[in-house]
Amino acid sequence: MRMKTNDLTGMGLRNLWRRKTRTILTVLGVVIGSSAILLMISLGLGQERAFQKSLEMFGNIRIIEVDNYGSWDSDGKTETPKLNADTVEMIKQIEGVQSVLSSYGTYVQLKAGKYEGGAQLMGVNLDDLEAFQFKLGEGELPKPTDKNALIVGASFAEMFYDPRSREWQPADFDPLITPIKGFVGGEYDQNGNKKRAMTFKVSGMLEPSGNNDYTVFMDQAALLKLIEDEERKNPNGNGGGKKKNEEREYERVQVLCETIDDVEVIHQTLKDMGLGAYSPIEYVKYEKQKMQTQQMVLGGIGAVSLLIAAIGITNTMIMAIYERTKEIGVMKVLGAEVKDIMKLFLFEAAIIGLLGGLVGIGISLIGSDVINAVNASMQADMMGNFDYYGELPEIQDISYIPMWLIGSSLLFSTFIGVVSGFLPAVRATKLSALEAIRNE
Repeated sequence: MRMKTNDLTGMGLRNLWRRKTRTILTVLGVVIGSSAILLMISLGLGQERAFQKSLEMFGNIRIIEVDNYGSWDSDGKTETPKLNADTVEMIKQIEGVQSVLSSYGTYVQLKAGKYEGGAQLMGVNLDDLEAFQFKLGEGELPKPTDKNALIVGASFAEMFYDPRSREWQPADFDPLITPIKGFVGGEYDQNGNKKRAMTFKVSGMLEPSGNNDYTVFMDQAALLKLIEDEERKNPNGNGGGKKKNEEREYERVQVLCETIDDVEVIHQTLKDMGLGAYSPIEYVKYEKQKMQTQQMVLGGIGAVSLLIAAIGITNTMIMAIYERTKEIGVMKVLGAEVKDIMKLFLFEAAIIGLLGGLVGIGISLIGSDVINAVNASMQADMMGNFDYYGELPEIQDISYIPMWLIGSSLLFSTFIGVVSGFLPAVRATKLSALEAIRNE
């Protein structure tokens, strides 16, 4: 005779309630184990989440910065190729390279109304900016007919100040509508004579990015013409008097890789070419390996607690068999199937795991909030000891419990209960009905 599901459920719940003290203590073991492992994993996830936020400081991690400093060999010598158009063309041929942004640079002194400032003017192919995720926040890209047109970073105005003010105050003007005067290489020539100012037009302003907010871009060909004119007028100036037909080296070269997996290979290829190369991917790899190790340690600590809880469930169910031997015998005599007896014990074990998981989740959520609150308070106290310009850095939570972790924790604790109750359930099904009835 097969027992109904409702009968099995009711009997299982009554059995747990009848031995409620033991049930509560067993559930408490699961609570400790599940909350421990949940909090440990949440600390690892919180650290990973904070790390992902910190990656925003690096911008696009598929970008490799290239210079011509090279690297020293065992003899203390280095052969560094010139960072010129030929070298850039070689870089473009490397497998996995999506785009290359090469730029010339020169200092320019700027004036906007009563404000003055200085900037490093970078000459680039403006069509390459989009590939490197430079997004315009305001304005537009310069037209071919625009003379001395600029694309500026979001913090361009912050580079200016009022020279007549006794206290430094941030400049207050709109670069897109304010006429900008400038002097390539500085306001005065090598003889101390004031140069004639040229007019610049800000065509567009980039969205805030953190990395290029103070950068000023100009069409590469237009900037080269300005540099050559300056070198011709001031042969002993900062330009070094380079001849117009002399091949120039780029001041900055950035390589955009197609995928993150390509970065490491291309990074090493550039070094093998004798070029200096830097990519945050090295830091990212190191940090990820460190976080994986920490998560394994934290998860292991929580797993030990859960293992102890599983042993507690097994012990409880075995003791239940000894105490309910006669009950099991009566069930068999009345025609209960072996499967029903096994289901009954597995159901009771699963309920213990489920209850422990639910309470453990609640405690973990409260514990996570407490940990984050304490961390926020400590971070705020530390920040109070330093002066910051603008907004304070965002305080990151060090414990993070997403919904998928809550669901997984509940399923896992229930699964642990079922697994822990399996052997006792099998043992219960193997009891002889007659011997069980005679045993009191």
